[in-house]
Amino acid sequence: MQRFKNFSKNFKDFVINSQRREEMILGWKNSRQFSLKKTIAYSTGLYFIGATYYYSKTNEDFSIKMDFARNVSRFSGWVSSQYIPLSLRKPLFGAFAKSYNVIENDMIEPFENYETFNQFFTRRVKPRQIDNNDEVILSPADSKVLTIAEVKGDSNILVKGINYKMGEFLTGNKSVVLDNDLFKTLKIKDPESKIYQAIFYLNPGDYHRYHSPTQILAKRRNHILGYLAPVKESYISKYERVYEGNERVALFGEWKHGQFIQVYVGATNVGSMTLEFDPELKTNQKIDLNWKKFNKSNVKNFDNKIDVESVKKTAEQRPDLQEFSTEELSVLNDLDKKQKIPSIYKQLENGILIPKGAEIGRFNLGSTVVVFFEAKGDLQWFVKEGDKVRYGQPVCQVMLNQQTAQNKSQKN
Repeated sequence: MQRFKNFSKNFKDFVINSQRREEMILGWKNSRQFSLKKTIAYSTGLYFIGATYYYSKTNEDFSIKMDFARNVSRFSGWVSSQYIPLSLRKPLFGAFAKSYNVIENDMIEPFENYETFNQFFTRRVKPRQIDNNDEVILSPADSKVLTIAEVKGDSNILVKGINYKMGEFLTGNKSVVLDNDLFKTLKIKDPESKIYQAIFYLNPGDYHRYHSPTQILAKRRNHILGYLAPVKESYISKYERVYEGNERVALFGEWKHGQFIQVYVGATNVGSMTLEFDPELKTNQKIDLNWKKFNKSNVKNFDNKIDVESVKKTAEQRPDLQEFSTEELSVLNDLDKKQKIPSIYKQLENGILIPKGAEIGRFNLGSTVVVFFEAKGDLQWFVKEGDKVRYGQPVCQVMLNQQTAQNKSQKN
């Protein structure tokens, strides 16, 4: 009733009172103009947001650049590198250790010696006994065994109900499907060999450095840029393509029975992965937010051969070096593949020799190590899925047949 009375009064003023009529018309015009401006602004903003969302879903490069978890992980890395006052270290690290079941007896130094969270997360531990039997493969890290299986093609089990694509996982290229003849190329020692996989998940409280499961000749690495989604079991059990999508470093090499590949998978707050013998490797770096493509896959070879073309290019850019021979110039130019590496590793012409049990690199916080290896004959597993393991602990052993064992004993 009140609304009707107000309408009647306004209508009467509009008809009788000319001044009031002009005021009302002017108000309607201003209101309509303001609403129009606001509508255009809102529409433009919504269009931009919608276009950005659509483009991020249809263009993987842009989607990776926009990934919220990458930015969060870089911020977490910055926070974890901040100095912590001495008086706060024991309470903070002690609470973390209690919450995440850190094995304090493994620690070399007391809590007070770690100046940042990152130093504590990547702490060293006391040396462990290593089984030197070259038929035995060790656990690469303190971790939980998620999956143990023979690999027979491109699609492989990650956890129950979830598979991943091995070709894309190793290369970053969706078009690489490791089936049939292409899968056979993984068997570099013997076409009758088998390929096995073992997946190890590191919890936040675990020792965060990873080690060599056996003596390996590292040939090359492939740093694949990507997202940084969580990799904990509860998450990967619900969502597909986590392993194929996350940033990772694949280390390709050989052991005595053939192919040996290790993949270090990044996760939320774990954007940083390192290789002790590869200082050039920089993970979870900021990618310029533009519409240009970037190199999603970045391969580096670990051979010690002189890159003649790179040397010539350097000589062209620096006339003062042209008097040197190619071999002499290779020592001087920045593009030479020779570099100083820790003495525990040995640089060979065809790769870097990594001793069994040697430290390879580290994660910040926890993540995942996936191991693929070639072996012929029977395999004896010492662990099962769901087991907690420690780096250096025997995981499996290649069981030699009688004839092979006799030949080996005669050589020794």
